[in-house]
Amino acid sequence: MTRRQLLAFLRVIPLSLSLAATLLLTACVFGTIAHDPTKWVGQTFGAGAHNVFVDGRWWTIATSWFVPYDPFQAVAAVIAAVVLLGIAEHRLGAARTIVAFLATGTIGVLGGVTAQWLGHAAGEWWSRHTIADVTLDPLNPIIGTLITATACFGQLWRRRIRLVTFALLIMFVCFDGDPSNVYRLLAALGGLALGRLGRLGRRSGAGGHLLQLHSSHAESRNLVAAVIAITAIGPIVSRVTHSHLTPFATNTYLTPQQSVSLAAVRRSCEAAVRSEACQSALASYGHQGAGGFWLGFVPVALLIVAAIGLRRGRRFAFWLAAVVTVVIAVTNSPIRLISASEFISLRGGDDFANLSVVDLVEAFVTAISGLLIPAVALTVLVLTRRRFTVRVNGSALRRFWLSVVVTFVLLAATYFVAGLVSLPNYMYAAQPGDVALDVLRRFLPRSVRDGLGLTVVPSGGFTAFAFHWVGVAFWAVFIAASLWLLRSRSRANATAANVARHRELLHTFGGGTLGFMSTWEGNTPWLTADRNGALAVRVLSGVAIVLGDPLCAPGREAAVIHEFIAYCDRASITPVFYSVHSHVLEVFDELGWRHTSVGEETLVPTDDLTLDGKRWQKVRYPLNRGRSEGIEAVWTTWRELSLTRSAQILALSEAWVSEKQLPEMGFTLGGIDELKHPDVRLMLAVGPDDRLQAVTSWLPVFRGGQIIGWTLDFMRRADDSMPGVMEFVLASVALHIKAQGGGVMSLSGAPLATKPLAPGECAEEPSGLARVLDFLARTLEPAYGFQSLFRYKAKFHPQYETLSLAYPEAISLPAIALALGRAYLPTVGTREALSLLRSLGR
Repeated sequence: MTRRQLLAFLRVIPLSLSLAATLLLTACVFGTIAHDPTKWVGQTFGAGAHNVFVDGRWWTIATSWFVPYDPFQAVAAVIAAVVLLGIAEHRLGAARTIVAFLATGTIGVLGGVTAQWLGHAAGEWWSRHTIADVTLDPLNPIIGTLITATACFGQLWRRRIRLVTFALLIMFVCFDGDPSNVYRLLAALGGLALGRLGRLGRRSGAGGHLLQLHSSHAESRNLVAAVIAITAIGPIVSRVTHSHLTPFATNTYLTPQQSVSLAAVRRSCEAAVRSEACQSALASYGHQGAGGFWLGFVPVALLIVAAIGLRRGRRFAFWLAAVVTVVIAVTNSPIRLISASEFISLRGGDDFANLSVVDLVEAFVTAISGLLIPAVALTVLVLTRRRFTVRVNGSALRRFWLSVVVTFVLLAATYFVAGLVSLPNYMYAAQPGDVALDVLRRFLPRSVRDGLGLTVVPSGGFTAFAFHWVGVAFWAVFIAASLWLLRSRSRANATAANVARHRELLHTFGGGTLGFMSTWEGNTPWLTADRNGALAVRVLSGVAIVLGDPLCAPGREAAVIHEFIAYCDRASITPVFYSVHSHVLEVFDELGWRHTSVGEETLVPTDDLTLDGKRWQKVRYPLNRGRSEGIEAVWTTWRELSLTRSAQILALSEAWVSEKQLPEMGFTLGGIDELKHPDVRLMLAVGPDDRLQAVTSWLPVFRGGQIIGWTLDFMRRADDSMPGVMEFVLASVALHIKAQGGGVMSLSGAPLATKPLAPGECAEEPSGLARVLDFLARTLEPAYGFQSLFRYKAKFHPQYETLSLAYPEAISLPAIALALGRAYLPTVGTREALSLLRSLGR
């Protein structure tokens, strides 16, 4: 944000700035800017069930919004007032912001204290222990107002803000349990309802739903990664706050271990080493120290690493998160299981029959609390598993496992040998078998290793050092190796040599205007035996889909195709060639294969391009208008963009995807990931206010090691951009190519499109497959607009080149259709497919 934009933002949020100043003033006046509030300040201005309903201080429902509780909250509240409430005020206006502030603040505090009072009357445990607490919390109405304002946002930012906000609020409610967190959650829910009931989303064409599932692959991965990271942070919150108010806080693998002195261990073990008291004391004593402390954070660290990989769509990160989550659920859920007699004793009763419904519900929640959060995280992972398909290079994976296994063996052997040498130095008699079993415990966090055989603890020396640190060392290596693996090359089925040779052939022979798409993620280079020919292949459902024309010297197409067909025959997979140009079809005619049109490519000659004359008026007018309005056409690459500009592109793209009612397509339709390649060029339309109005990406067309043209791929424009801004961008690209000496300008292929007939030309009788494709074109048109985009490109007066599908026999068509569907929509499962059908039906 520039200085001018910042000042403009501050001028439209006077209410938010006034609240920030008020919070700073009250914090100074009442001393909370330097320390916690005095008892008088808390009772007079703080909200709480006892304060409201017993002492009759009803005004505290509102006054608690204007006094920060402590220095940390004072700083956080002032920043939140300016930023979060400022964003809400900018969207809602001052009047509606006041209404939302008062309404959500009242819902949060009044709803919270009422729930506490009713829970206390029913004997509910949390309410009884928080009934006398008082809360000073300006964040309560600020968060509620922000959630209210999200109804005015586009689907992208509405989903982002709501998901992250509610995930954080729920985490603090579960793992902290302070009444202020409950009040904030109720205020946010009130804001959600207020935004919907107030019909604030009418300008964006959306309602008040918490989540919208339509998002790009990258955005979905980011949201899942955020959820996993937040679930990892929850136990840290309970550890830092030392909370005991919820079963989630007390039933966590990061619960601090009770400190046990050496004298206490000796007293517990006087009777027998194998007694429960002695084993518990030895376990607690062995967990003490820095090594045991850091080992307890291993699950947190692994989930954070997994979240980093999930953002990149890594399959390894998916399995890492799933395995860690399952281990946490399995090992942590039994910790709080208690018998009926123990629970009755805890409640102060003497008979199970005397327990109330509230008591039974609390017992059930306490028993399963260690399972609920992992279950939610695992459900999210399972539902989004199709988003994480990026596999690492096989050699990198082998090096990862080799380093992990070697590290484990060396550290385990070190501790085992040290333990055998110093058996007499263990606190109590230890046998070689006890040490061998203890080797496994050294690598497991406390929540996992307790209960694995007889506990043994060395009394000192190198063995004690290894006892505490071999596990920490191993997991440090594992985490470092995992981070390295997540950054490694992601071509699972292609060696580095094949990838490099494929790139050489691409630069030399080009592979036509669609050749650069062969380098995209998901395509694997296949090379001929002499390595002078290549194809881009992806195998799905037993079908090998070849994208585009062969990469080889002119005249060698037949040899490359024949060799690949023989390879597929040996591998028992069905070959199919997709989006091949007309000059290759004679090879398939000789083979007796069938082929049909699956789209039309539009080519714009640029060598002698002029925009003169009436027929170019629809292009020339937007170009001239854009220039007169100060819009700049910027030819650049992703690496050359500033952080602000790249963020604008990401936001524009995600807003476009999120407004679609159908999933994002891939295969021959690139997204954000594809435009980041260093060889790809971007043409931006930037307004005089430095705001991005449109972006397109252009794939290079190679021949003889030189770039001879560019192919359009990615197209996005802002909703409030200049009318005709895309014509401005495309015309600017055409003129740029001409200024560089001319060359090919391909507006790319339009799937399922049919070129217009020439004057006097008669349409051929369509085949059965052609009728099916025509039906698909009509069905998908309302959703994806392929025909509309194809007709739009006609205003550039292009030449047409038919793109064809070549296949061996009609019996293979069902499998081919399934494979192509998976290629274009790789993340669509059964639920998404039903949603797709419903959307198409509408």
